[in-house]
Amino acid sequence: MKQCSNCKEFKIEREFNKDRTNPDGLDYKCKSCNSNEAKQLWKSDKGKQSQRLRSRKYELKRLYGITLDDYNNLLKKQNYGCAICGSQMKSKLGNLHVDHDHKTGIVRGLLCIQCNITLGMLREDSNRIKKVLQYLEYNTSKNTQLETIQIS
Repeated sequence: MKQCSNCKEFKIEREFNKDRTNPDGLDYKCKSCNSNEAKQLWKSDKGKQSQRLRSRKYELKRLYGITLDDYNNLLKKQNYGCAICGSQMKSKLGNLHVDHDHKTGIVRGLLCIQCNITLGMLREDSNRIKKVLQYLEYNTSKNTQLETIQIS
């Protein structure tokens, strides 16, 4: 029998999780108290934020090979804005997308959703991007509009 440090009830040993760091090899709190605390933490904002943070750290490392500190340093270097258009983030929680070279995996910078999608739609092809710029510049300089055809 062992007393739970939380609820103070005496319970049989199998009601406690194993913990090799404790002298008796068992957790100080019973499984029921641990479960209740975990549920309360998960329901709280603090618990949800810590879970999101752990997930963010894991995804950054898994997908891009960078740490959260690397991300934050890059974010600071970019003055908390998109590397292409400079638009500022609403918060400093990682709203910018990690842009990376799909061939090499090297991280190039952090982009807003619009710039990230645009780069993807242009297939990261510099020739295509140049042609889009030429097209826009040519049609803007002509300052012409297509004539409207009226159908009777």
